[in-house]
Amino acid sequence: MEPLVVYDSGFPIHATVSSIVHGDSWSWPAAMSIDLFEIRSRMPSYNPNSNVNDRARWLPSSNGTYSASSALASLRTPHPIVPWFKLEWFPQNIPRMSFILWVAIRGRLSTRDRIHKYDLWRLLLVFFATPTRSLMPTFF
Repeated sequence: MEPLVVYDSGFPIHATVSSIVHGDSWSWPAAMSIDLFEIRSRMPSYNPNSNVNDRARWLPSSNGTYSASSALASLRTPHPIVPWFKLEWFPQNIPRMSFILWVAIRGRLSTRDRIHKYDLWRLLLVFFATPTRSLMPTFF
């Protein structure tokens, strides 16, 4: 929450949920701002139960416990497995070579035809075809 909303509610800046729960019901202050009214209207309709201990639940996981795999699964978009998967990722692979192959299959290697496509070859010719002695005054 923004500090202004907390100020409008009359609660201290470090207020907790227990500040608005009294017994088994909510005890909201009068809505002094549109933001506070919106927070109150979005609250769940159930009443808190003081006889039950609170517990944290990780909603993306099926059992409610956090794991790195469930966090990754909630962040990434699933894609179908490509047919060349086993060609590239096999038990004895060399990760560097697999990465280069993956970049090549996706058509993203910086090969000469791609350099010509962006007309960078002229820039490369200036730097690599010119003797080093003539480049020194340019840089210093």
